[in-house]
Amino acid sequence: MLLARKSAPTEPDDYKVASSDALRRMLKSTRDEEFRIGVELVHSHAPTGAWLDIGCSYGWFLQQIASAGYEPYGVEPSLTAWAEAQSLFGERVVNGEFPTVLANNDLPARFDVLSTMDVLEHIIDPSEFLQGVRKHCNPLAVFLVKVPSNDGLLFRLFSAISTSNRNLALSRMWQVDFNYPHWHYYSPASVRLMLAQHGFEVLTERRLPFAFFSTATDRIRSYRAGRENPLAVAAKALVAYILIA
Repeated sequence: MLLARKSAPTEPDDYKVASSDALRRMLKSTRDEEFRIGVELVHSHAPTGAWLDIGCSYGWFLQQIASAGYEPYGVEPSLTAWAEAQSLFGERVVNGEFPTVLANNDLPARFDVLSTMDVLEHIIDPSEFLQGVRKHCNPLAVFLVKVPSNDGLLFRLFSAISTSNRNLALSRMWQVDFNYPHWHYYSPASVRLMLAQHGFEVLTERRLPFAFFSTATDRIRSYRAGRENPLAVAAKALVAYILIA
């Protein structure tokens, strides 16, 4: 499924929206658990080596990658997020779009592990992107993918809600006013098919839990800081969180 952006982004850099302490605290507590699971899944297939995280954001996943004994490298298109990741990992993190940015820096040409955590849904042409991933894989490399799923009850529920309130549910679901909107939503079957078409063998799959209520207060605080209607904020936060979990 492809959705064209309906309007120009309201922020010059999406990550500037995530500058409040409440939102960062919520994001980190949620993502750290997802990252822990990601490292655990990879370790049984590739216990060491050079690991490239594509769309590495602030570098939080790279911290866990490094702690697990891998050589961490990252690519991040946002200047705001890259600056923070670069302060942690120096020249191991580069600013730009994958895979073209790898042609103009000193990062390794190939990696033992590559990962995209909540990235693939933002890619307009996933086929071209996956060709780039294959190009930068060492033999027997592992590719870790995390994407929102469109096959669950909650996705269908909020898709139905969006038909009566497009500005509240559908726009937030697809992030249409962001610099990096959601262009696709995937099912486990569509991910398997797409990966197979690009020469990948699926080793394992896992659904990640969501914990909306444990972070709801920080979510509402963070959106209030953005001067939105508090009642609308709670609904937007719920939609956003469930879909990325």
